[in-house]
Amino acid sequence: MQSNNESSISGNVYFRRQRGDGIEILLDLRGFPTNEQAHGIQVHEFGGLTGGCETLGGHYNPHNRRHGSHEGDLGNFRPNSSGVLRQTVPHVHLQLHGALSIIGRSIVVHVDEDDLGHLDEPGSSQHGNAVHRLTCCVIGVSSGRGWPQE
Repeated sequence: MQSNNESSISGNVYFRRQRGDGIEILLDLRGFPTNEQAHGIQVHEFGGLTGGCETLGGHYNPHNRRHGSHEGDLGNFRPNSSGVLRQTVPHVHLQLHGALSIIGRSIVVHVDEDDLGHLDEPGSSQHGNAVHRLTCCVIGVSSGRGWPQE
């Protein structure tokens, strides 16, 4: 993870195909503030970190759907009181192969909770009012051991 400002978040985000449709994601991150605030996490369009997290474009939305219901919206996640977020997200409708692959794109953890497009205002329908970026990483192919065991 590459952090903005003075954030000390580290860890990994793992992806694997599931039988049938979609993929499963494991968020294994630590170093969050210990206030247990929820953070919006999304897949973003680009994977170039030369300008930090701010250069990753908008949310990945290949079918131009309303915010809160497109592929890049992963939802909100709440780290525990120790600042650790370890959570599995099953049945995510993203692809790891083909024209709509997310390989080379990015994951962004936002400072604030994402309202998932539920408010009647422009910011909600565009980005869920989760604007400021706390940390980010590029989605790549690993030569490591893969999905970690519990």
